[in-house]
Amino acid sequence: MPATEPSYIILLAGNFELGSCHDVRMNGAVVFDLGGVLARVARNWAEAGTKIGLNLDSDRATAPLSLDPVLHAFQAAETTEAEYHAQLAEWLDTPAEAAPQIHGAILIYEYDGALDLVTELRAAGVRTASLSNTNEPHWQILLDPAFHPAIAALDVPLASHRLQAAKPDPRAYIRTEEEVGTTSITFFDDTGINIPPAQARGWQAFHVPAVDNPIPWIRAKLVEVGHLR
Repeated sequence: MPATEPSYIILLAGNFELGSCHDVRMNGAVVFDLGGVLARVARNWAEAGTKIGLNLDSDRATAPLSLDPVLHAFQAAETTEAEYHAQLAEWLDTPAEAAPQIHGAILIYEYDGALDLVTELRAAGVRTASLSNTNEPHWQILLDPAFHPAIAALDVPLASHRLQAAKPDPRAYIRTEEEVGTTSITFFDDTGINIPPAQARGWQAFHVPAVDNPIPWIRAKLVEVGHLR
């Protein structure tokens, strides 16, 4: 009888090779917030207004965007875009037609070195993801490699409005674990209140400092914990 031909099973999982499943279990994942971590964004409405020539100097305009209740509700998918724009105009006491422009001015640029960092992590077998409080108009720009190549290169880009839960809501962290496929997560976020819920899940969480470019600081932490050399 002729020798039996060996049989092979080829497993495909999205864009990931077979080795990636092993890597997720063994190496865990690195999850990034986006604004203030991989990308430069306006820190308050006043800064966004200045970008488009509007002078917004109220207490609401100068408070951190990460704590803004109107923006937070939109990013948690609790309001529609039209409702949000109407609320934002009232909140900032600006004409209704200015609200979409002010909102669009939040995004500025991706930090130098961010793409190299993500590329090195992936080459090291570490799965990369985001957990960002954001919204659909910004999300389309953030995922565009022409504007934000590092973010577009992430294995699992996750956003609050699509998870229907915004940090620091514990549901956002639980759903991230489900999407990334591991609970072994190293997390970087520039907003302090988002760190304790991550730690409560057992994540290794780092509060990113407000500096001109945090990428070198993040890289040093990744070397410290053994994800990079």
